[in-house]
Amino acid sequence: MRTKITLLSFICLFISSLSFAQTGSTCAEPHLINSLPFSATGLTTQGAGNDYSTSGDCGGNNFMTGEDYVFSFTPTEYVSVNISLTDLTAPGGVGLYILDDCINEPTANCMGADEATTGEPSLSQIGLIPGTTYYIFVSTFVYGTMNTFTGFSINIDPIVATTDDGGVTSISTAPSSCNLSDEAITVDITNFGNNTISNFDLAYRINSGTEVVETYNGSIAPGMTYSHTFATTADMSAPNSYTIEAYTSIATDTVSTNDTLSKTKTHGITISSFPYSVDFESGTSNWFAEGYLNSWEYGIPSTSQTINAAASGSNCWVTNLYGDYNNEESSALYTPCFDFSALLNPMVEMDIWYEMDLGTAYMEYSLNNGYNWTKVGEGEPVDAANWYNADNSGETGWNGQIAGDTWQTVHHTLASLAGEPSVMFRIKFDGLTSGITLNEGVAIDDFTIMEAPDNDLALLNLESPFSNCALGSEIISVNIQNLGDTEAFDIPIKYSLDNGTNYTNATITDTIQGGETYLYS
Repeated sequence: MRTKITLLSFICLFISSLSFAQTGSTCAEPHLINSLPFSATGLTTQGAGNDYSTSGDCGGNNFMTGEDYVFSFTPTEYVSVNISLTDLTAPGGVGLYILDDCINEPTANCMGADEATTGEPSLSQIGLIPGTTYYIFVSTFVYGTMNTFTGFSINIDPIVATTDDGGVTSISTAPSSCNLSDEAITVDITNFGNNTISNFDLAYRINSGTEVVETYNGSIAPGMTYSHTFATTADMSAPNSYTIEAYTSIATDTVSTNDTLSKTKTHGITISSFPYSVDFESGTSNWFAEGYLNSWEYGIPSTSQTINAAASGSNCWVTNLYGDYNNEESSALYTPCFDFSALLNPMVEMDIWYEMDLGTAYMEYSLNNGYNWTKVGEGEPVDAANWYNADNSGETGWNGQIAGDTWQTVHHTLASLAGEPSVMFRIKFDGLTSGITLNEGVAIDDFTIMEAPDNDLALLNLESPFSNCALGSEIISVNIQNLGDTEAFDIPIKYSLDNGTNYTNATITDTIQGGETYLYS
């Protein structure tokens, strides 16, 4: 009898494990979509499991931290679709993704993504190719123990394609820098229609100037994309802002809304005289901002905001002068270029104000005209003050709410950049909005680059005593950092307990090396 009970238990457990792989739980057990249009109501990610924790080629991963529901669809013809989610039961943070393979496959390409902190996510005009199996994922952004799943309904509607419809979908050229010259312009042309398009003109122009027109003599099948590099380069050799407009000219194309695309690049100036200091009271000072959903603005902050004033004067740079930054923003504020040939130990100092719960700001530099960027503070000797305060999901930077809700002066030495002839900096900002609080982002003012001083001691903080209800005879301890290049010794120090009426004096006889932090009691 005991053997039979064990066997029955094994059978029950085996059956239970088989039933766990429910429809829609993984790419191996997807909810199959056989035809379009498609509609399903009363679905839920609850019970599907959190099998995929990355959004792969679609960008950030926060909206894949909940349980995942998976659909698959293999079209038999070229088709563009609109996908929408409704009837959401999660309080916020729902992600919708479509890829041309399972989301955890390294070769999977993101066809579309919408990560909605509030509202209902949707995707528009997603072009699908016959014979390719596409996977659609619904997941959530988990807040602590909340928002782990959502109920939802889904609609997938095919778009009736026009006969001929081709448009510019991307523009590529050299990144903004201080060394632009005659630059190649490359555009991607996508066939949105249901007929092959052939033998048509495409063109670009700079700052509404003379058109550069070339003829493409090949063919582009429906749903496919062709990349074209113009034989005539664009002259961007003078410091200026350059707006590139590229467009197609297809006689039978009746849809003009997707024909044209524009992109702006900046040729910045180079600074070689130091110290360099700007307070932005005379204009932008040749700084500029770029990026995805860029919200950086120059001007006077609104007095109704938390970030409500410049550090000095009236003007500064801030992510939205009058409100919050944009959800899913990935932008940057760029400086001019700097020639450090004559500097032995350059140092950057600036005022910063940050107010964000799901964003991170940090500083980067480039030595090759903006093609590659390195974070300031990674691999550098620690010779800084107030430089970064957080590690937000593995990304070090400034995050949260600045102490005292006011401006803070930060600085960092740049020893590894001494002697470099062309250095460009940017304040990089990546942010989601929670729909709750702390969404104003970051502001920058009073920016200085100079030779680091030989003698510079900073009192970082009072280590002890702490405020409590039983203070008596206490030992006073402070952290001191030598921000200069040379060692410091025989350092006078004093403190007061009565607002400066009387002081107790002492001398630090130990030696504090350049860059070293010292605890004195």
